[in-house]
Amino acid sequence: MRRATSMFLTVAFSASGLAVASGVRPVTGSRRDHTLTAITESGQTYLAGRELQVDLDFPSGKSAKGKLFILFEPSKGLFLQACGWEQRDYPAYAWMDDIKAYSRVGVTADRIFMVSANQAIVVVESVEKANSLDDAEAKSLQLVGDHLAETEARKPTSVKATSLMIDRSDFPDGFFRGRYDPMGLLRVKLADMVWQGGEWDLTLESMDTHRQAKLRIIQQGSMWFLRK
Repeated sequence: MRRATSMFLTVAFSASGLAVASGVRPVTGSRRDHTLTAITESGQTYLAGRELQVDLDFPSGKSAKGKLFILFEPSKGLFLQACGWEQRDYPAYAWMDDIKAYSRVGVTADRIFMVSANQAIVVVESVEKANSLDDAEAKSLQLVGDHLAETEARKPTSVKATSLMIDRSDFPDGFFRGRYDPMGLLRVKLADMVWQGGEWDLTLESMDTHRQAKLRIIQQGSMWFLRK
């Protein structure tokens, strides 16, 4: 069993409050809702997604254009959110589309988490709750407004992320094209995730050969581990 390296990403999670906080303003007409699927210990569940543009006024006096993304699982009320920004234009990246194509979202009794893979398996998790998608949006806006200085500096906030390092030896022969990459790059993507015998079974696909291999991750307490 390999122990994870923990870090925190610049992704914000909610504090209570329904009013829009000073310094962050939703752009009228910019909301876009999505339908996604989350994996649970018993199968799958409905997941609501929302993205909206926001105007940000930082304590430094500078302004920016941001985009807020929210994932909300209604049966347990768990939600996860991320906020990115640019100086001149609203961010163009399609985070919801990337989740559908390259990531998987899991839900347990006490947390919602997102798994992705490339040079490492990364797990981003939240234990925050809301009564509805609208409530999750309001709480997310409040937190962004309460942490504008950190948002401007792109400093880590309250979201826990865990990076589980992987290398070529974790995969079978022929999974990658060629025997050695001088840059050490692993061109893989997460193709599937299921709950299996108390662990999360990940199917990883080589973006060069399209071969697939399975690795497992397990959570023990507050830590995540990679099990070969």
